Amino acid sequence: DNAAWVGLTTAAWCDYENSSVNGNIFGHLYNWYAANDSRIIAPAGWHVPTVEEWDTLKDYLIANGYNYDGTIENNKFAKALASTSYWYSSNIPGAPGNNQNANNNTGFTALPGGGRYGISTGDYFSLGIGSFWWTKTEITDIEAWYKVLFYGYSFMGNYGDYKKYGYSIRCIKSDLPEITTTAAGTITS
Repeated sequence: DNAAWVGLTTAAWCDYENSSVNGNIFGHLYNWYAANDSRIIAPAGWHVPTVEEWDTLKDYLIANGYNYDGTIENNKFAKALASTSYWYSSNIPGAPGNNQNANNNTGFTALPGGGRYGISTGDYFSLGIGSFWWTKTEITDIEAWYKVLFYGYSFMGNYGDYKKYGYSIRCIKSDLPEITTTAAGTITS
């Protein structure tokens, strides 16, 4: 319940409005303690990314023309990450809620799963409006960084919030294998 949620300083998760239907569509919402728990929430070979790792993604998307307008400067790639459904409608160019069929050319499929307040109320917010993801990076002993997409904005935001809030977690692969090859010396049948 709401009182239990706001009182936690240990790892926890929930589904939006405590509905397994929402959990099946949008995934779970986790407090930051789950993102940083010693039991490691990520499956083997994966981890919760830091702000710097999210910024590596941002830089790659900008440099490789994923901005909605095709430019290679500034952060205008929200559509490239957003799923093609579930977003509130928007008439803002480049926003996930505008012409949703043109979303997700990266295959990232960001869903607007909303969040849950972790201070005072424990209420849920922004289903259909925003995708929020914890990073592993702390700001203070009570705050950490998160990334966000909103239905009506073309950019990905970087903000800090209380660790008790409930946001999604998007894991990335750890220690990708490095493949090296040598030139062929001879070719036979």
